[in-house]
Amino acid sequence: MCEGYVRGRLYDLGEYPCAVLDSDCEDRVFGTLYRLPDDPSILRMLDAFEGFDEGAPDQSEFVRVLCVVTLKSGTVSGTIRDAWVYVCPRTPKPERLVPGGKFPRKQAGQEGEKPK
Repeated sequence: MCEGYVRGRLYDLGEYPCAVLDSDCEDRVFGTLYRLPDDPSILRMLDAFEGFDEGAPDQSEFVRVLCVVTLKSGTVSGTIRDAWVYVCPRTPKPERLVPGGKFPRKQAGQEGEKPK
């Protein structure tokens, strides 16, 4: 697990964020990279969770794409990796743009989230 970023913009959809890739922009979308076991069922479970249907990407809430991720932490900072990223198939309204590309994590007890 490590932190990294892709070029693009992050939007606030309320309960969760949405990334729109754009390799030509200076904005970054930050996130965490995870190494998955070599088990296709795990990727299928993630697809289902993210609302991605490989057979109908135009009708999916998010689309899984392989893209270049730049690592930003640890001894491998600046290293580039290919990684799956779930992105918005459509650009949301501009007023929902998240400045800085980091979606704030909600704490238990905040609006819309139940305490654990």
